[in-house]
Amino acid sequence: MKISYYELKREIERIHLSLSADQMNQASFVGIHHVHDWDHGYESDLGYAGKRREFYADMRDMISFLTDYIDECDISEFIIAPFHRVNQFSIKDKSNDIYLEIKNFFSEHDVKNQSQSGVKLSIDTNESILEMVIEGAFRGISELCILFHECNVLLVPNHHFDFPFFTHYISEEKKTIEKLLLKHPKLLYYESTN
Repeated sequence: MKISYYELKREIERIHLSLSADQMNQASFVGIHHVHDWDHGYESDLGYAGKRREFYADMRDMISFLTDYIDECDISEFIIAPFHRVNQFSIKDKSNDIYLEIKNFFSEHDVKNQSQSGVKLSIDTNESILEMVIEGAFRGISELCILFHECNVLLVPNHHFDFPFFTHYISEEKKTIEKLLLKHPKLLYYESTN
């Protein structure tokens, strides 16, 4: 279901976050990243110099953590939108497979290119959509975020293979993440307290 920019704004303000890029850059967060320090995916010469198959294996590690997180927090739906990042894409490459996949997804949901609107989906039938968003971010193509509004968390995956979790409830989020990391030895915890 399409969700308008104004609905997103109300939702993000309800959880004490902001759609202002300046305010979000100053916000505290906790997060995880893979032991391999990728930067813009396997197609760049930046960061970890792994191969394509290794990139997707490492991405599965991150998605496995996220699946455990969703189960732990009993999340039933999520919202995909650029939120404070403003644009859906950091790179517009009409020959790039993940760019086209994301663009088509939004088009199917009547969300225009360059729109700050989003899409609300149930977890049960849309795990592949989460994977699409994460792949787009990890490859440095998309600027999309994932709002788990039921647990007051904005996940901001990025091209550094990170999952920053923005929330007003940092200490509770830290406990949840650290507990889950016991099952994921290839992932590391970090935090930024501004």
